[in-house]
Amino acid sequence: MELNVISRHLALHLETQIPRQAEFAQVYRYSVLPAGKLFRPSLVWALALDLGENTPTDENSNHAFLASAVEIHHAYTLIHDDLPCMDDDSMRRGRPSVHQAFGQWQALLAGDGLLNASYGLLSNINSPNLGKVLRLFSKYLGPQGLIQGQVSDLSGEISQSFEKLLSAHDQKTGKLIQVSILASYLLTEKFSYRIFIDLLKLGFHMGIVFQLLDDFTEFTESSLSSHERMVNPWLHFAKEAELTLNKGIDEIERITCRHDLKNLKKMITGYYLNISNKLDDGVENLKLNGISPLTANSVSNFIGKAYH
Repeated sequence: MELNVISRHLALHLETQIPRQAEFAQVYRYSVLPAGKLFRPSLVWALALDLGENTPTDENSNHAFLASAVEIHHAYTLIHDDLPCMDDDSMRRGRPSVHQAFGQWQALLAGDGLLNASYGLLSNINSPNLGKVLRLFSKYLGPQGLIQGQVSDLSGEISQSFEKLLSAHDQKTGKLIQVSILASYLLTEKFSYRIFIDLLKLGFHMGIVFQLLDDFTEFTESSLSSHERMVNPWLHFAKEAELTLNKGIDEIERITCRHDLKNLKKMITGYYLNISNKLDDGVENLKLNGISPLTANSVSNFIGKAYH
């Protein structure tokens, strides 16, 4: 699915969920549009095209509503993440974060609104598996999933052990990826329990691998905040992170090949290439930020193995 089509669906679907004539509507639009990389909604479509048969692709199709719901839910988490009481980030995607552009109460309410809007879009889905999709969203993205991951991060629990860090990574990053993949599969309406379990594992490993690589690329920047240094696993659990990364990359390769997930694998390969380019461009900063050449070489080799 082309990104411009996903983006067009997203803009259309957002308008159905917000008070279009109200002044506050501009806060919602600013929060969601223009969209970022659209990675998670692209996962929805990649899986649908890999495992679905004759999957409809129009704006009123089940997968279109799911893709937009996933992205709008993701947008709400970013708004709240950026707030001063959480990560306190003033910039997002190259422009002021929502609370910087409009104010803190506006950002808080916009996030609340988009959270509810994501479920509003899901309610448009016409499928016997809608109940399962809703339960998946609620469990994986709610108090037992994504939100608990943020609790672990902000409370400092994430830095107590590598196991707790992995759990938080799974909850904060992995659960939204798992929802994108698993809900998409449920909407293909051709169910295999074995495939479902493999996709669950795939989403888990993707979440861990992607977050570990994102953590590593932080060192390609000129400086890290004190919070970033406190929770970054490569400063505290480098050996464990290497082993987990290598295993995760192997598992992703195994599962995508087993089920011939060509579109999904193409997306993942593109992600690896992007990370590889970042590491090549930021090699000097890696040294300045205290990353040993041995660790840097290991990570580069893991990535190279993944996309060659």
